[in-house]
Amino acid sequence: MQVTGAIFDCDGTLVDSMRVWHNVFGAVLPKYGKTIDSDIFDRVEAVSLIGGCQICVDELDLPITAEALYEEFCAYVTDQYQHHVSIIPGAKEFLQELYDAGIPMAVASSTPVREVRAALAAQGIEHLFKTVVSTEDVGGVDKVEPDVYLEALRRLGTDKATTWVFEDAPFGAQTAQNAGFPVAVLYNDHDGRDPVFMREHSNIFAHTYGELSLLRLQDYERPLAAAPSAEKPLEVLVVGGSPEAVSHTTLSTCAQSADYLIAVDHGADVCHTAGVIPQLALGDFDSATPETVAWLKDQQVPCMKFNADKYDTDLALALKSAEYEAIRRDSKLSLTVVSTSGGHLDHQLVVLGLLATWAKTGKAAVKVVENDFEMRFLAAGQVDSWQLSATDVGKKISLVALSEECEVSETGMRWNLTHEKFTLLGDDGISNIVESDNSWVRCEKGCLLVQLWN
Repeated sequence: MQVTGAIFDCDGTLVDSMRVWHNVFGAVLPKYGKTIDSDIFDRVEAVSLIGGCQICVDELDLPITAEALYEEFCAYVTDQYQHHVSIIPGAKEFLQELYDAGIPMAVASSTPVREVRAALAAQGIEHLFKTVVSTEDVGGVDKVEPDVYLEALRRLGTDKATTWVFEDAPFGAQTAQNAGFPVAVLYNDHDGRDPVFMREHSNIFAHTYGELSLLRLQDYERPLAAAPSAEKPLEVLVVGGSPEAVSHTTLSTCAQSADYLIAVDHGADVCHTAGVIPQLALGDFDSATPETVAWLKDQQVPCMKFNADKYDTDLALALKSAEYEAIRRDSKLSLTVVSTSGGHLDHQLVVLGLLATWAKTGKAAVKVVENDFEMRFLAAGQVDSWQLSATDVGKKISLVALSEECEVSETGMRWNLTHEKFTLLGDDGISNIVESDNSWVRCEKGCLLVQLWN
């Protein structure tokens, strides 16, 4: 999608300062013989600072005004911003990338503008932002309402549908998304956020800025509101980075029928040596050779780079990119994955689990092609059958249940089945033989892995 603007929260998103807001109460309130509990803090966090001060004054019966408490809090916070707070790792580089691309940026925060600017200046990033907006600028309306984001949008002069909001707070992410902004969540495991909630209320979920780039934002597409209109599914070929690389012949054959090709990390080397040019390459590129990286640049292939310690696997990210491309083309998705088998057992199991999930949820028709075999993932109610051909006669075929309740039918085999109940990961369907040129396998219930050996 096009990216026209970006709006960033400050505390916890740009600077690692959430502890400051926890500590400020402990630094200021004890002089009045008071402390706050987590319930009050949760309510204070979502509102403007002056609003939070009023809550403290009212509920703790403080002997000062909210305005006086506000100034005490601001003095403490400003000192912390200037001397004790660090920028979130990777934030400056990401901001610079957006700035260099001419994308206007704003800060939308519950913290007062004066203090936000002090935080930005201390990290040398204030000049990157066109404007800074506080909830105080919109009448103190807190972030459970979209006013501060909408005011930032007005000042940027950009389109809401293509202006990203970056947040670490659940109420902020939810509000921005409900208001129609695309939302990128910066999740960390030390501020007590709920990752399930954050995933549900974000379009991109990241743990670090190393998982974000302008290209990743541009690659994203919102889900279609209706069923895809294109009759033919988009055929996407994903070339993985397995140490047991697929042969040039197999890759070239698969590429001929693909509409879109994604190379995953070392998979770019496989494409390079086979002379097959991908439309997108992604990964941390720690296993791609310098020659291949230079080749990708020469071929003008977009390279979506992630840090090595990201949480999502390269394959998971590639599948999301395939999904976005299908959305752009208003098509269903058919995935062919090559060069993902072999290597460590844990990696193989994760690949199988990931592909099975895509098949079970109906996100895509899924098959795996390697030098010695082909696999299909069948799911009842989705792509549930595989019609074999005359060229498959005599080949060994194995069926493995990938769900606890799995029923299978197959015909044209040495041993045929009709609504046979399979055991999860059991040996019920191992090592059958294809004997007919009109043989087929169908998953009647649950999810099934079918492996056909060459």
